[in-house]
Order: sequence, then structure tokens, then C-alpha cells
Amino acid sequence: MNPDSVSAQVPDIADGVSESTKASTTEVQTITSRKRKKTNAQRCREYRERKKLQNTMVQNITAERSDECSETDQLPAKKPKTDAERRKKYYEAQKLKKQKSKKIPKTDKQRNKECYDRKRNFRL
Repeated sequence: MNPDSVSAQVPDIADGVSESTKASTTEVQTITSRKRKKTNAQRCREYRERKKLQNTMVQNITAERSDECSETDQLPAKKPKTDAERRKKYYEAQKLKKQKSKKIPKTDKQRNKECYDRKRNFRL
């Protein structure tokens, strides 16, 4: 082992280490830059941009559809409901609600069985 040969190898190792540390530091920097916390202003800005894009996309789609469809192809407008129809629907819904909430009276046999089951489960 010649001391000159050892010293010749040391710079090579040092160069290799410095290159690897450089690579690892750049990786760490990229990772930390990705994880950097966004401020509220940045979030708001991004949100507004996304909304603008969505709105323009919707407008483009509706414009294309209106070009494709003629007036005769469109569905007729819904007939407005009268007060009587609304009331009738409301009362029907209330009746159904009451029917669902009504308790069915239990027989003595059912009550005794439940009590027996509770006591048995309590003992176990």
C-alpha cells in the first residue's frame, strides 16, 4: 500500500460523496417546495381560477347545445302547480308520516319475551 495511491483514492471518494450530497440536497429542496404551505390568498386565487374555468366550460357546453337543438326540439315548460295541488301533496305527505310514526301495540306475550330476553342477556 503506497501512501500516494491512498491519497489518490481519497479525492475520488470525496468527489463522489459531494456529488451524492448535492443530489440529495436538490431532492430535499424539491420535496420541501412541493410541501410548502399555501397561504389563504393563494388558495382563494386558485379557487377563483377553477370556478372561472368551470363557468366558461359550462357556457361553452350550453352554447354548443343551443346551436345543436332547434326550438322545436326543446321540452315544453312545466305547468306551474296550483295552491290546491300543493296543499293536497303536503297533506298526503303528513298522513304518510303519521302512519309511519304510529306505534303498533304489543301483546302481553311479546312484552314478556322482551323482558325475559333482557334478563337473560344481562346474566350472561
